[in-house]
Amino acid sequence: MKSSIDVSVAIDPEPLHPLPKTQYGHFIEHLGRCIKGGIWAEGESDDMFLGGIRRELVDAMKSINPALIRYPGGCFADGYYWKDGIGPREKRPVRRNRAWAKLGKRLGPVENNRFGTDEFLQLCEELGAEPQLTVNVGSGTVEEAVAWVEYCNGAKDSRWGAERARNGHKDPYGVKYWFIGNEIFGWHEIGHQSPPQYVKTFNEYARAMRKVDPDIKLIGCGTFFPTGKRTDINPTVLKGAGEEMDYLSIHMYAPSLYILRHHWRYQVRRQAGSPSRKIYYDIIGSIKVVEEFVEQCAKDVRIHSPSGKKVPLSFDEWNLWFAFFNDMFQANYNVRDGLWVAGMLNMFHRYAPDMPLANIAQMVNCLGIISSTRRGTFLTPSAMVFKIYTEHAGDELLQSRVDGPAIPHETGLPVLDVSATRSRDKVSLFAVNLHYDTEVVTTLILKGLDIDPGAAIIEMSHENPVQYNTFLKPDEVRIRERSETIQVTREGTGSSFKMRLAPHSLTCLELKVKDA
Repeated sequence: MKSSIDVSVAIDPEPLHPLPKTQYGHFIEHLGRCIKGGIWAEGESDDMFLGGIRRELVDAMKSINPALIRYPGGCFADGYYWKDGIGPREKRPVRRNRAWAKLGKRLGPVENNRFGTDEFLQLCEELGAEPQLTVNVGSGTVEEAVAWVEYCNGAKDSRWGAERARNGHKDPYGVKYWFIGNEIFGWHEIGHQSPPQYVKTFNEYARAMRKVDPDIKLIGCGTFFPTGKRTDINPTVLKGAGEEMDYLSIHMYAPSLYILRHHWRYQVRRQAGSPSRKIYYDIIGSIKVVEEFVEQCAKDVRIHSPSGKKVPLSFDEWNLWFAFFNDMFQANYNVRDGLWVAGMLNMFHRYAPDMPLANIAQMVNCLGIISSTRRGTFLTPSAMVFKIYTEHAGDELLQSRVDGPAIPHETGLPVLDVSATRSRDKVSLFAVNLHYDTEVVTTLILKGLDIDPGAAIIEMSHENPVQYNTFLKPDEVRIRERSETIQVTREGTGSSFKMRLAPHSLTCLELKVKDA
């Protein structure tokens, strides 16, 4: 094994496109320990936000700067009646979680509805996040969806706006993003429909909901099948409902729920934490598989959106999903998984014009990038990556070209994955060394940019690529920050310098542009 790998990166000064903060979105659902026992832990102490959320969890969620949060599902949404979750908590009905009972009693517990619309929207206000609500198509009605829009956004003298005011929130919440149904084409979904059926359903819901608030943005169900399967969904929905639609939803989990060997490897043999190089590269390599899926969906949007209108993508469920049942209750993610998230966010930057919305699934415990129980609260490396990107990413993407070898995997991903962003006089470079055990020495060439030698360096790494944080050791993996003077070489109006990047690491380099 070589002691280091040489890679050069050339960065152009002209921005390619804006980077919307809504790509750094999250998802919470009444599933496993995401809400009950996670976000909502009423009764644990007398000092809880809204009477049921751990203060340390609020702080942890704030620390990753969520721009967008989707709720209440997911599959749960198509069996959820939003009116069950408003008003005095002690009077709210207890219901069976209908969506997850379809897959077995263990996944279909009773739902006490003590965390509902007002709790969710007030949590979003506290976190500074845009809310995204999913209406019930599978077992609900248009009238229920219309009433929910009025409850959230209607004037206080409207029927449901007055009900909201009686429940303690006089002013409208102004919920902008509304998702009509969820994965409605799957057998697992309550009230599943064919694409032509859903086109009629979507148009009916959209027209009625916009009569209450014409400014809302509506998201329609697209595909959640991997590339090459069910290629009829996106074209049918875009052609039939694109005029009423603002975004097309897509979902995908990696390594993949559709490949049997991954079920055996992760569900049966529990190898997600294995130090195996092969498993490491198989998981990292799945970034390429997801990118191919996004590219195909982006092509669908470009080809099949209505004439004169583009319906961009909302990638509102994505993550690593290893053990199908266990991860629904309490997942954990290691350094390698955090690097996978960084690679995904770099890819999202490239697809921003086609995909301005994205929500990682999920935020807490259930597939959660934050762990929170009675034992404590901690950020996984995946959550740390969100913290680094949301604190340091610029508003625009710069063109970057990487010249170097690929990882030793069939996907051929570059060993160094780079995203260069800019805001006014600041350039932030996100460099992910995907190699398992070899340092990268990179030469960075910034064309037309005169860089100050003083740099801030932010790193997420650990000597063990599969190191986890745990309740016993919540800070085993940490974000490290330092200031450093780099040796800048002037090249005409540009600059160049070298950096050493540790194996399996994320490094954010924050630079100041002179005379910007």
